[in-house]
Amino acid sequence: MLKKIILVIGMFVLLTACVDKEEISKRGKEEAISYMKKNSNIDFVPQSVEFSDALGNSGLWVEGYNKKNKSQIFRVSVLYAEDDNGQMDYKVVGYGTNE
Repeated sequence: MLKKIILVIGMFVLLTACVDKEEISKRGKEEAISYMKKNSNIDFVPQSVEFSDALGNSGLWVEGYNKKNKSQIFRVSVLYAEDDNGQMDYKVVGYGTNE
């Protein structure tokens, strides 16, 4: 019986972590799109997200390209953290390009 309880709790924690990463990934992409348009007038198209092990697991890289020039690849660094109200806060801290 105890093994079943531990198994159920473990599955719940695992599923919750996956949902959180999906939401963080989605919001990170949105923040990258907005930042690139506002600050560089680039129509950024995200392709992938990679979570960073640095900075206490509170950052991610969003990789994508310029919609007007698909050969121009960008990696946008986004930090995320929970604020005092329990809401997630996202901030782009920089980006790089292959050019």
